[in-house]
Amino acid sequence: MRVKVSFLVDNRCGGNKLEREHGFSCLLEVDDFKLLIDMGETDLFLKNAKKMKVDLDSVKNAVITHGHYDHGGGASHLREKDIYVHRRAFQKRFKPPFKHWGIKDETFALENMDKNNFIFVENNVRLNDKVWLLANIPMVHPFEKGYYGILENNERDLIEDEISVAVVTDKGLVVISGCAHRGICNTVDYAKTVTGVSHVHAVVGGFHLGMITKQWDETAEETLEYFKTNRVDSLIMAHCNIDEVITEFKKQLPDVVKTVFVGSCFVL
Repeated sequence: MRVKVSFLVDNRCGGNKLEREHGFSCLLEVDDFKLLIDMGETDLFLKNAKKMKVDLDSVKNAVITHGHYDHGGGASHLREKDIYVHRRAFQKRFKPPFKHWGIKDETFALENMDKNNFIFVENNVRLNDKVWLLANIPMVHPFEKGYYGILENNERDLIEDEISVAVVTDKGLVVISGCAHRGICNTVDYAKTVTGVSHVHAVVGGFHLGMITKQWDETAEETLEYFKTNRVDSLIMAHCNIDEVITEFKKQLPDVVKTVFVGSCFVL
């Protein structure tokens, strides 16, 4: 069984000729199955994919992990894909003080219906015998307080539209998160419950650690201890993990933690 993750968009650039932007996009390959996970903010994911010689024309399935501009903004550049997304992903949402940070309103999906097939996710989806889309991630761990904005009606935005990906491999679970607004430990625990697989081989993507306090904090400490306790084989940290957090994770788990740059590819 072959599992590969290639990063088309990330905040960090590794000195190659690829461009960076604040955002997230990666291509998951599980044997012959391919899934585009998020599209960043612009069409940069397409440009970088071309430079990386990644054929996105052959990819039929995509998922928008949640309705923020840096994950779903580039979706308007897709054509002829089955795009899985939570219906609530297109609601208007704001980051205090009232900076718009959603994708667009629900007319976005309607305007692009003739270009793609939008599949609205309400519950978990099993794409095949190995790959799951995880929806309605429960918030269990008290130290994962989340990172929320506000909705148009001034209610707290609980990011209930968030979707993560779980892959059942010969080595254990691979869990991929765009941002983990619902908590990366909550997400991993939910992946275990849904799939019935207890060992976690790799956790990949944005964990949203240090993004609120801009420093090493209680959530980062508790998350590190969670990964140690669960003996996760590999932590591949991208996008919304601040440098200070990644540095400390590497210090304590030097053989486990890897930093993502645009163009990074990992065979898991």
